[in-house]
Amino acid sequence: MSGDRLSKCPLCGYSLAGLPARHQCPECGFAYDDRMSIQTLNLKRNLIGMGSTFAWYLFCVGFLAYKHGMAAVPAICYAGLVVFPVWGVVLYRNRRRNIIISWPDGFQFIKKGVAGRVYDWTEIESLRQSLYTGYVYISLHDGTEQRLFGVRFFGTHKKAARYVKEVNELREEYLQS
Repeated sequence: MSGDRLSKCPLCGYSLAGLPARHQCPECGFAYDDRMSIQTLNLKRNLIGMGSTFAWYLFCVGFLAYKHGMAAVPAICYAGLVVFPVWGVVLYRNRRRNIIISWPDGFQFIKKGVAGRVYDWTEIESLRQSLYTGYVYISLHDGTEQRLFGVRFFGTHKKAARYVKEVNELREEYLQS
């Protein structure tokens, strides 16, 4: 978990420089604490996936040129010139829109820039990761369970499992204090 002081609001991006360690963002009203741990979408993994898909695309274009001559190449090249830049823009725009926040008051998931419910540590039984789907679920003491995010958020099952373990340990630590 990170111990760095927040430099900007995780919801709207407003600079928090000069404000108290525990306060509300003057721009959007988001309550923050300097002990927050913030996790964001794994953009690096998405860019690697986009690069490997682009390499596969170039291989297919070369194969078409080899098998069917150069007449088939321009149409597929133009399609690629449209698809890959658009995909890159979508990845770039979504790079910080999904955020997970853990702090002494509880746990919160911000999806596509919209702050979700703050789960108090006393109402959370545990976080768990499904081995089959990779999704991370939050189990509450009232018996309900909600799906929070997929493994794609962190990039690998191992990183998601590590985060689930850290949050469960953090929950125990806050409940004991």
